Amino acid sequence: MSDAKLCSVDDCDRAIVARGMCRKHYLRAHRARTLDDHPLRDRARHECPADHPHTHDTCWLEHNCRCERCRHDRQMERQRRRNRLTAYGRTDQIRGERVAAGPVRDHLVALMDHRIGLERIADAAGIPRSVCLDLKFGRRGKRSETSRTVQWVRREYADQLLALTADDIERALIDSVGTSRRLQALVAIGWTETQLAERMSMGVANFWRIVCGMRHRVTAATAARAAEIFAELWDQPQTGTYADQARRIAERRDWRSPLAWDDIDTDPTPAVVDEPQRIAKADVFLEDVEFLLDAGEAPEQVAIILGRKPDAIAKLAERHDRLDLARHFWSTKRQAAA
Repeated sequence: MSDAKLCSVDDCDRAIVARGMCRKHYLRAHRARTLDDHPLRDRARHECPADHPHTHDTCWLEHNCRCERCRHDRQMERQRRRNRLTAYGRTDQIRGERVAAGPVRDHLVALMDHRIGLERIADAAGIPRSVCLDLKFGRRGKRSETSRTVQWVRREYADQLLALTADDIERALIDSVGTSRRLQALVAIGWTETQLAERMSMGVANFWRIVCGMRHRVTAATAARAAEIFAELWDQPQTGTYADQARRIAERRDWRSPLAWDDIDTDPTPAVVDEPQRIAKADVFLEDVEFLLDAGEAPEQVAIILGRKPDAIAKLAERHDRLDLARHFWSTKRQAAA
């Protein structure tokens, strides 16, 4: 890629999208309302002087001349090339051989059934994204269903798509089992959820859902970050009051330590306490409530995360003499009644 096609912002090597900027810097300027500082590209047609010798290579390509004579010469040059290729029997180089789009479209839909987006499929196959969009949704700007449906596709595009399998494409979302187990193992050796959430650059509520296995799929970046943290901390057990509390949480939830796994991604799931039995242990549940409140979560959000109603949490706290927790949910209950 030449320098003329790169973003005009210093130290940015992304391709230009608009106004001499890449997508990232264009959106940043749009939000800051500074697009006027980046003028539009001059789209006016340049015309060479009358006494200038009009040649295809010089005028059209170098001087960007679009006068009537240059446009005519370019059309004639393209026609001469088509005639030569036809005479030599190389008509496939004019437009390219095309094949039926039906099997290609079916294969594309099969790849999408694996929860893979069109853009990822196109990038993995090395073809323009517009090809996948047209195959799936039809040509844009066409009114009738027949004219929208793509009937033919270039052979090279078809071959690249048909050779692609779901395993060849990097997933945007992957299974969360390995990620949850790694984070649970770190909690089991004394790392608190707050410490790990900060290292993951996540909010405590989002982190809590992942570490407890409430999310069945996570992004590849999240899984990679968790694996990196696990590789760094697995042999560094923590000590202290908060570490002991983290170990108790892991013990009650039957979270295994790092050394308990042979293959943390593929080992069979260890036996866990049944969900009704876990909820029945009020002290465990109330500790979860206290942890989330201390982390700054609103009572309404705590109730959503734990899957209970605010008034149910308030009653449970009252029955176990935890009025300090019940007070947070009394106000929520009154607001709902009002």
